[in-house]
Amino acid sequence: MCCIRACTVEGVRAHRGPDDLPEAPDLVTVAVPAAAVPDLAEDCGRAGVRALLVVTSGLTAEQGARLRAFCHR
Repeated sequence: MCCIRACTVEGVRAHRGPDDLPEAPDLVTVAVPAAAVPDLAEDCGRAGVRALLVVTSGLTAEQGARLRAFCHR
């Protein structure tokens, strides 16, 4: 998901996705296209991530509903 163009951001290592993390963090912060949010949230949940901060725009009603449903699990 991340690290497509750079492997570091301001000197901090970036990761391609939750499976690339050395351990599950308390918080993941991402800026991704709306279409990627529901799958990314599910991937983070499976990886043990406890909180997700997402910067995006343009979520469809269906994507928003899917994301809310996943967050309530």
